[in-house]
Amino acid sequence: MSLRAELDELWGSESDGGSDGDAPPSARKDDDDVWGSDGSDDGPAAARGAAAASIAQRDEQSMRAKHYKEGYKDSVAHAREASLQQGFGDGFAAGFRVGAKQGKLLGVCS
Repeated sequence: MSLRAELDELWGSESDGGSDGDAPPSARKDDDDVWGSDGSDDGPAAARGAAAASIAQRDEQSMRAKHYKEGYKDSVAHAREASLQQGFGDGFAAGFRVGAKQGKLLGVCS
């Protein structure tokens, strides 16, 4: 008689409705892992990999926030500079026209 047949006879086969509830832990089909894990954890190496992934995600978020903030600052500075240049150009032209009129007026009056 084979080992499988002896175990089936002793604990009941799967086909005769034998339950695993009264079987020893080594014979239970749902308890094949000594530590009771679901198989998705590979131990310390997986924990280190998960920790490294977590650190990498935090680093990525930090870098994104930093670049976003720097980009915002650069765009505000650029817009301010462009606006100031536009205002200077407009003011210079207006000042030149007023100065030219005042110069003519002073020249006529003297």
